[in-house]
Amino acid sequence: MHDPKAIEALILFLGDWDRETVKEASESLAGFSKETVEYVAKKQIASLKLAWKRIIIKMRLKKIIKFI
Repeated sequence: MHDPKAIEALILFLGDWDRETVKEASESLAGFSKETVEYVAKKQIASLKLAWKRIIIKMRLKKIIKFI
């Protein structure tokens, strides 16, 4: 079983401005099951206070989940 805290951290990195950071987080998230990422993401995204960050992370997660 994967540690949800690791997935939470990777999801937060998807909101980073640095492309390399986003790329690394995306590749790492692709190693987890689709169901696990979706479950953790729902809770994680809902807790974010900045609307722009939620939007960016949701967009990037959609692309990643397509390929898992």
